[in-house]
Amino acid sequence: MTGFAGRHALIVGGSSGMGRGAARAFAARGGDVTVTTRSADRLDAAIAAVADGLEPAGGSTSVGAVHGVVADLGDPDTLNAAVAIPERLDHLVVTAAPGRGVTDREFFDGKFWGTQTAAAAAAERLPDDGTMLFASGGLAVRPTAGQWSVSASFAAVEALARALAVEHAPMRVNCIRPGLFATATWASMPDDERERFFAERSGVLPAGRPASGEDFGDAFVGILAMRYLTGQVVVLDGGQALLDG
Repeated sequence: MTGFAGRHALIVGGSSGMGRGAARAFAARGGDVTVTTRSADRLDAAIAAVADGLEPAGGSTSVGAVHGVVADLGDPDTLNAAVAIPERLDHLVVTAAPGRGVTDREFFDGKFWGTQTAAAAAAERLPDDGTMLFASGGLAVRPTAGQWSVSASFAAVEALARALAVEHAPMRVNCIRPGLFATATWASMPDDERERFFAERSGVLPAGRPASGEDFGDAFVGILAMRYLTGQVVVLDGGQALLDG
């Protein structure tokens, strides 16, 4: 699979980070994308973040159209509306997670039930050869103190991918478990502290660096090409799991 012309992907969380990487990779190969953002004030910026500087890739001669819609993981009505908007829907990607400052319950509900809500709505529209892709995280299998809601929600999202792969077969459903990603998630950390943190972590990773949104986009495109892959958790951690034993 080298091009996605004529196909449409909805990226819940596609305005930044991993979701933006998935949106750009898909659009660069000719597919149309709709990305979500939580705020109407950021809608134009979200679209521009995906579309600006985009060039054809993967054998495509043109880039796809980029659209945007407001949707919030904690608001089922907005998620259902976002899924209903594209005239055609072939792929659903959910990378979004609740923002900072939420309670443990709000994080779990947003991450797990938000993903489930979007998936349930998309399942009604996706064709048999359509796909869903979710994002979890390393805390699903390596929990740390004080992060129970994150660990539990990530593990639940991985279980959801496996369950839906059976429930909605032959539609394919998978999950990516990312490791250290250099995304806006770390923006609140002081610059010098963030640089030191990434340098220390990158120094021990077999890959030698943190992942980028582009790496997630490459993984998304690769999963689309692997038509026999379903119900799996793809570990995208630069070899971190090798060090954890």
